[in-house]
Amino acid sequence: MNINLAYTVDVQGPGAGQFVDQLLCSVYSARKHRREEDSITCYVAYGNMPVELMRKLVALQTDRFRFEFFNITQPDMNYMQQFTRHNPASQARPWCGIVYARLFLPKFFPELDRVLYLDSDTMIVGSLHELYSIDLGDKLFGMNMGIVPEYGFNSGVMLMDLRKMREDVDLYPKLDGFMRTFSASFFLPDQTTINRFFADRILPIDRKYNFPPTPGMRNPEMRNATILHFYNQHMKPMRVPQDDVGMTNVLWNNELADAEAEVANRRTEKKEEPAPEQKPESEVSEEG
Repeated sequence: MNINLAYTVDVQGPGAGQFVDQLLCSVYSARKHRREEDSITCYVAYGNMPVELMRKLVALQTDRFRFEFFNITQPDMNYMQQFTRHNPASQARPWCGIVYARLFLPKFFPELDRVLYLDSDTMIVGSLHELYSIDLGDKLFGMNMGIVPEYGFNSGVMLMDLRKMREDVDLYPKLDGFMRTFSASFFLPDQTTINRFFADRILPIDRKYNFPPTPGMRNPEMRNATILHFYNQHMKPMRVPQDDVGMTNVLWNNELADAEAEVANRRTEKKEEPAPEQKPESEVSEEG
């Protein structure tokens, strides 16, 4: 099976280094748990992304695990930024416009019919084959309800039918109107937008595909998880293990260390690193 993963990245501002670590760990864990008969392509749409991070990711490529990069235009970044309350000039960075980029994956990658979107703070601990094989029927998204029911389905792990989204010619004009009216007022801008605008187009999926780890791995459900998602603000994975997040953060640190060690070894073996390939730019709106 060919599995398409998608990430959206905007590495800038205070604390941006943690996103570099998280993305490297996430993609490495996806490759580590790939079934031998499956191939995986990671599609990375980004606003700001250091070339050094691209080179690290490319160093993890194999015959059956590769990357494609898409540079989101600045007008498109500006278009998405208007729907958040974040001020790019401030030190606080609660939300950046990149959170909306997952909604425009059908336009960024018009050749793809289906992707599994993942937030960077995910860690894959099992094969993605079963999740990627889920029949969405007439739905557009496969999502899991988050730990806070009032916040709805969590948007950090989404199986997406890009073909159906493109076939709905009214989708993006209507989405634009909805976002202009409501989205900037949402505490969780992209997630609430998806839950409200696409309310009847979401298929609930098992919690094991988007599992929030607990300190010390006390929850037995975690043993059956496929994807760990550190979306609890107080449990974000950090490079240095911290006492308040327990063993789960140690697991993440070990995975990151393995990823960095392999990157270093493979880059040492090569005399020259290939330049990262990028998809041509595409606009997400007429305004962009």
